[in-house]
Order: sequence, then C-alpha cells, then structure tokens
Amino acid sequence: MDWQKDAPSPLIEVSRPNQTRGILHGSCRFSLVVDPPAFAMAGDRSRAVHVEQAGERLHELRPEKLKDQQALLRGEISQEAYDERQRAREDRARGRLPKTVRIQEPTPAWRPKYATGSGPNVR
Repeated sequence: MDWQKDAPSPLIEVSRPNQTRGILHGSCRFSLVVDPPAFAMAGDRSRAVHVEQAGERLHELRPEKLKDQQALLRGEISQEAYDERQRAREDRARGRLPKTVRIQEPTPAWRPKYATGSGPNVR
C-alpha cells in the first residue's frame, strides 16, 4: 500500500482524523482519490508552503548561527560541536518536515549595488 500512498499521483489518501462521530482514536482513515493529478498538485502546494515556513524559521535562527560561527573561528567550540548545533537548529526549523526535504533560508529581496555590476565603482 505504501507505493500507492507515495506515488507521484496517489490513489489512496491516508489521514488521521483522531475522531469519528465524537469518539477519539488514533487509527487512520483511508480515502480513495478520485482525481489523482489535482490531489497531487494540492499536496505539492501544501508542501511548498511548509518548506517556505521552515526556511523563514531557519532565517530567524540566523543570529544564533552567526554567534556559533564566531565562537568556532575564535576556537571556543570545536567543529563537531558547531556541526551538532547546526543540525539542532535545522531540526528546530524543520519541524515535522521529513529530513529528505531540503530547506534553505529565503534570499533577500535586495541586492547590493556591487553585486549587480553597476554603480560608480564599476569601470
């Protein structure tokens, strides 16, 4: 059944409603997917939103990352300790996203003039 659930266009949706007719439980609900392409596109949109939110959370942790980079350059912490802290930061930002999903900090909306190749210092 996993191949149907994880296929590019899944045939079965597995959800956890946690409640049926007011009775709490932890079992799964299986639903037949009538329009697989539309279902897959909705899942892709949802995943993109979650990845973007994780990137924003990672960006919020940037001051902590810079502090750890400075401590590493000063020799106050080892490379292993820095890597462990970086993994912990990424896990906090990731939340419930699987580790196979790659998250990145959002790119800034502005660019310095020297990066565009224009300005008074370009000859």
